[in-house]
Amino acid sequence: MNDQAAKKLCFVIGPIGAEGSKERIHSEWVLAHIIRPVMGGFPSYYVKSAAEDLQPGLIDAQLINDLLTADLVIADLSTNNPNAFYEIGIRHMAQKPIIHIQLADEEIPFDVSLYRSVKFSLAKPSDLDKAQALLKGQVQAIQADGYQVENPVTNARGVVQLKEHATPRDQVLLDQIADLKRRVSAIEHSSIFTSVNELSPRASSTRASDLFEMEIQFKPTSEETKRELADVLGNMAASVMELPGHTGIMVVAPVSIQKRVYRLVKDAYQPFIGSIRL
Repeated sequence: MNDQAAKKLCFVIGPIGAEGSKERIHSEWVLAHIIRPVMGGFPSYYVKSAAEDLQPGLIDAQLINDLLTADLVIADLSTNNPNAFYEIGIRHMAQKPIIHIQLADEEIPFDVSLYRSVKFSLAKPSDLDKAQALLKGQVQAIQADGYQVENPVTNARGVVQLKEHATPRDQVLLDQIADLKRRVSAIEHSSIFTSVNELSPRASSTRASDLFEMEIQFKPTSEETKRELADVLGNMAASVMELPGHTGIMVVAPVSIQKRVYRLVKDAYQPFIGSIRL
């Protein structure tokens, strides 16, 4: 105990699951064959896992305290466990070092997907070696001089503080950066504005009988409003294509979300819509 008190805490969070469950077996594998071997090379740390102290689904005061005070948190995002994302949010608020790890074949939702993570597989023994090497590299990066924590909270606070204290020259730079972000976003989403006859991969992977089409004609409106609606529909698993003449868009989406799409367009964008044709 005294030995631990003199060391830094590396706190591990992720899917826990009931004893013998797939989630519990997964977390035990990751802890025993990836995290502990790596952290053994950093003798200034001791490792503690949330799975060792908790019942499945319970988030208690001790866990929150460890999330707020640990010198390092390693978060396993695998299986998209809701508790794990809640815990990650607490850690982000603490603005202290955190390393994200995840199964390589899984997609991670929310804004955390924008941040670098250690992607691993448990299929072959060599996969463990690769995962250990990647995790070691991230721990070393945190130990390096000049390391700064970066997550959605630190980024947002940094922007707010900069805006609050910006000189006129700084404000010009902020405006230019914002404009660049809008342009990059437009480029990233340009794939949804293809010709009407070119069906996107998202829609083409679904049988035609399971799709519906909706043609939306806009009143004279800003390009920004059109792109906003296209983004929202794209997040609902719809494919959006610009009509010739840039007067409207064609929506191709699964029949299962037809009512949701129609209600969204009618309720939220009615002032901008000239006509809707199914």
